[in-house]
Amino acid sequence: MHTKLTLTLATVLVTAGIASVAQAKATVEKEKFKGSQAFTLFQVNETLTCADGSSGSVFASGSFSGSDSMTNETGTPKTTSNGIFLEIDIYSNTCTGVNFSFATGGISGGYTPPTKSLSSAELAGTGSVQDFDTGATFPVSLDLVFEGTGPLTSSKSHSKTRTVQTPDGPITIEEDTSANSNRAADVSGTLSINGQDLDATFSTTTLISNANRDLTITKN
Repeated sequence: MHTKLTLTLATVLVTAGIASVAQAKATVEKEKFKGSQAFTLFQVNETLTCADGSSGSVFASGSFSGSDSMTNETGTPKTTSNGIFLEIDIYSNTCTGVNFSFATGGISGGYTPPTKSLSSAELAGTGSVQDFDTGATFPVSLDLVFEGTGPLTSSKSHSKTRTVQTPDGPITIEEDTSANSNRAADVSGTLSINGQDLDATFSTTTLISNANRDLTITKN
């Protein structure tokens, strides 16, 4: 952290021309990051009635993760992102003969972040995953609602302030490192892989929010 902070300060001094700035107090650099995540594992193991009337089965497992983030730095536009990451570790349908393993993909948008108390969130949309072995793609549709359960667990770090002497006067560095919360959740809703509606079981489900950094560098 010390090395990173020293490099950050050195970059600010060069790019902002701090040595030639007037003596008035001014904020030279400011960074903020915050984001959230809704994560769940899923598994499917059910019998099917195939199109020809015969009996079949489908098995699938993997994970879904919705996330968003906001980064704001001095001198650059605020950037935001929102999406759902899809991972299918294995899929096997004896009715259609479709089998693949370790396929990943995503859905742009479709993630409704949790409330401040992490009481609920939603993952909804249609995207596709690509099999790493064959390159084949398969559609995935989901509409999942996360409901927070149990206690809310939070942690916060302490702020740090220090002053660095430069030839043009002192520089004050203030850093707030993190504030994180998480909560277990239940999931309900619908899931379809390759056009097959599935009755999935969800586990290891978590709602997470975090604000990871707030760095301010001020010329006194």
